[in-house]
Amino acid sequence: MPHDIRLAGPWDCSAADEDNWERCVLPFVVPAKAPGELPIRIRRKFHKPSGVDNRTRLLLVVDGVPDLKSIQVNDSHIGAIRCVESTCEFDVSDKLADYNIVSIPLTGPGTHVDAVTLRIEEPPTT
Repeated sequence: MPHDIRLAGPWDCSAADEDNWERCVLPFVVPAKAPGELPIRIRRKFHKPSGVDNRTRLLLVVDGVPDLKSIQVNDSHIGAIRCVESTCEFDVSDKLADYNIVSIPLTGPGTHVDAVTLRIEEPPTT
């Protein structure tokens, strides 16, 4: 049975080519006035859950962005393993350190992220 940890906040947002980060909250919607500032990135820092080992599968689940192609975790680009409607999953099992930063690109006005969850899938016990 998977266990979900909601990455509710705090989140930061910035134009993709800038390093001026401001606080933002989820759900986050790219404002209509943003076209000259696109793409926009949102990011959040978080710790790796304790008690996981190399058999544990860790997924970042992003709700609200249909067809999100990739995210960035600790400067590594990670492609989606599955997108169904507006929920996309990213396998980060071998990408997490003790301390992590996830960055999500948002490319158009009205694009939004409703929620981000870290899903922990334990291996079956025998």
